Amino acid sequence: MTTTGKCFVLKHVFKNVSNMKEDEYHYSEAEEYYGVEWRMKACRTKEHLQFYFNCVKTAEVGKWTIEAQRKQVLLSKSTENRFKEGSATFGTTNTFHGT
Repeated sequence: MTTTGKCFVLKHVFKNVSNMKEDEYHYSEAEEYYGVEWRMKACRTKEHLQFYFNCVKTAEVGKWTIEAQRKQVLLSKSTENRFKEGSATFGTTNTFHGT
């Protein structure tokens, strides 16, 4: 993943993932970078673990767009570590992206 423009790292450890209740969301603390709040959330659904990347920017500021690249790292004691990269476009009507 190449880096151009503004860059930051969001990091959160979701603990006891294997004990998460199904369809119950767990959130990271919000962190502010370049005047915008960001957070992550995780949810277990059946045999899958879903991660979401959230841009907490109000629609009150008018029309806006933020293009982002992400790299997710899942470290596990019981299975192989997993890495996933992708991109997302956040905007006035779309502030969550998940995998």
